[in-house]
Amino acid sequence: MKKRNGGLHSPGYGVPEIYEDKGKTMYSDAFSFAIALFWELTMSHPFMGFAASEMLDELDMLDAPEEDYTCTGAFAWVCDEEDDSNRSFSGMPIEMFVNASLFEKFQKTFSETGRRNRQKRTTMPEWSYVLAKELDHTVRCKCCQMDYYGNEESVCPWCDVENSVIKVTAYKIVGDRKEFKWDFVHEKSEGVLNVPLRVLEGFSSNHLDETVLRIACVEDGIEIGDLSNQYDFFLNDSIGKQIYGSTKFSSTKNLMLSTIDKRNGNDYLLEIEVKQ
Repeated sequence: MKKRNGGLHSPGYGVPEIYEDKGKTMYSDAFSFAIALFWELTMSHPFMGFAASEMLDELDMLDAPEEDYTCTGAFAWVCDEEDDSNRSFSGMPIEMFVNASLFEKFQKTFSETGRRNRQKRTTMPEWSYVLAKELDHTVRCKCCQMDYYGNEESVCPWCDVENSVIKVTAYKIVGDRKEFKWDFVHEKSEGVLNVPLRVLEGFSSNHLDETVLRIACVEDGIEIGDLSNQYDFFLNDSIGKQIYGSTKFSSTKNLMLSTIDKRNGNDYLLEIEVKQ
């Protein structure tokens, strides 16, 4: 840790206002978090680009890690949409790990506006939401074992293998129409797949680990169980049979479940697709 009049910081994770001795706030913490997240995802520092490297080459001796000198706010970030002076070609391909929504959050934080105006940065609640969305679309390739952002085709961008996935899409029923709530994509595997409660209730840090149901892949189909006791579940067919406990279904067609929130009577529709 290094101490300045503006506050303490870990070298390489500092924020412009600390170097300028303007104090530290929760927005500063969000900036440092964004640095750590980008570094972890891409194996490259968001400000260690061409311009920063050129400056560092001119310095004889450094009393801190190189990355610490790039965090003062003097350099554009390596993916800046308006300033390409500090581009970087190191690390992993950014487009393989950072999709459009996540990129927008980085841009909001690391752009000149975010560097100069801390209140314009992505907040920690916003990071929590977008990362939950990312987590709920993470697919592990059966061939190369790399993770990627799952899509409708579920084709691995690393090795071009098409993977079998299970997709759960939730809608809220409002009158005679349905409103999209959340979707969840995961590779089809031999283990148990826990579908998070947020598909119905939206994101909340209060129930990150709570599940609405589990899906197990069995021979010639799927088995649904551990249904949340906060909801009633019905087959969305001509009979509308209520289901309890564990129930096996064929994977040859999509499965539609109607759900009713026991607490407020809200109606939802769960569409479960097995993409072979």
